[in-house]
Amino acid sequence: IFDLKTSSVEEIVENIKNRRIANRRKFHENYIKAEKLIESGKFEEAQKLTREDVIVYYHVYAEAEKKEKAGKLEEAAELYWTNISTNGTDAPANFTRLMVILKKLGRLSEASKISEIYDKYFYRKMT
Repeated sequence: IFDLKTSSVEEIVENIKNRRIANRRKFHENYIKAEKLIESGKFEEAQKLTREDVIVYYHVYAEAEKKEKAGKLEEAAELYWTNISTNGTDAPANFTRLMVILKKLGRLSEASKISEIYDKYFYRKMT
């Protein structure tokens, strides 16, 4: 996991971009494998493979949301940050919830950095 306090915005944005590329590649590979499994009659294995979440890592987001609702803000923040920095998810909700939590915790410089990462990542993605 990138350290939010010491890593530069550019390093983090580049990491997210690279993770997204790797995630899309894995998603594509899984579908090719699934097609071969279907051709050989292994339908359950194919279905399991296509259900693997390699794009948005929703299960991590859902766990973070539970922690947040239970008032475990530090744990929730760590999960949202893991989803962004390690899993490479670009789902806006992870960024938004992390910024809200960091503000509640009084960690304004980190919240500002998350905002900057989000802006730079999505600006780069759109250009």
